[in-house]
Amino acid sequence: MLQFCAATIIAAVEEVSGVQPGAQLNSMVRGMQALELLVQGGAMTISSIAQALDLPRPNIYRIIHTLETTGYCRRVPESALYIATDKVVGLARSLSLADRVVNAAIPVFEQMREDIEWPVALSMREDMKMRIRLSTDRGNSRAIAKFPPGKTTPLLKTTTGILAIALSPEDRRDADVADLAANGQLGEFFFGDEAMLRRVLQRAQVDMYGLNDSRYVEGSIGVPIMLDGMIVAGITMKYIRAGMDRQRILSFYLPRLRAHAQRIADATLV
Repeated sequence: MLQFCAATIIAAVEEVSGVQPGAQLNSMVRGMQALELLVQGGAMTISSIAQALDLPRPNIYRIIHTLETTGYCRRVPESALYIATDKVVGLARSLSLADRVVNAAIPVFEQMREDIEWPVALSMREDMKMRIRLSTDRGNSRAIAKFPPGKTTPLLKTTTGILAIALSPEDRRDADVADLAANGQLGEFFFGDEAMLRRVLQRAQVDMYGLNDSRYVEGSIGVPIMLDGMIVAGITMKYIRAGMDRQRILSFYLPRLRAHAQRIADATLV
């Protein structure tokens, strides 16, 4: 999987550094190992890579800098996380779907900074939680609670978590409801009322968005990112409830969020 990719990186670095072709470069072996971690493990920090490879952080900084400048990894904006890029896909066809979605979303999120003034985040499901993969919270003065990439929240606490359940196949959805009752989320967020949760899920299926404007200072609206009829991620926009009209959310922001979600889906499939 990584052999062809690694050979390409080594050739590029040999050309830049002036090292004769075929020379053994220990740093490139480490670079191959670091890239393998990013491909197989998803987003990682310098510290986590250093720990996994049992190498000093300065060594990993140099390795990641090489991979970044040659286009094989990129830093997730407003975080300390790095992910493999689509260039790896072109070489080895091995990038995970999650990282493909994140890579597709990064330029779209730059557009969203201009188009949507409220903080937005891209999140993906991991078991009974949603993990944030991209976020504009850090650079947005309107964000009250700031959630950086890597942060997880309970499935039922987020609008995208509700969508992840609602848009799953029926058998998976039924299993989720049972698991959420067993692990306490149903009691924490829906007062243990399964019928209430199922009504919310049914509404999300019909509307294809989720809206939370009843419990917290910050409200949120979420839309799914769909590929081949399946939900793979979601975009959430947070806003301050006291200063936002529900009708404006649905008429102004919802269409924009849906358009950006579609751009990410389209870019992922390219």
